[in-house]
Amino acid sequence: MNTYWHKCDDTLWEHEWKKHGSCMQVQNNITEDDFFNTTLSLFLENNNLLKNCKEDDCILGCFDLDYNLIDC
Repeated sequence: MNTYWHKCDDTLWEHEWKKHGSCMQVQNNITEDDFFNTTLSLFLENNNLLKNCKEDDCILGCFDLDYNLIDC
């Protein structure tokens, strides 16, 4: 993750796990490692969405619990 999100620190990862990963853990029985590996895979598969970002903290996209890209 540091390769692709090198500007982020541990507080972001902690927030993402508590906010989104813990939901995935309940819904899909996913581990923390699986959550972040899946997140990274989705990022790499959809990095064309970067062109829509005009600022550093934009939302690239939203995904449902089946990992389908949805409107945010």
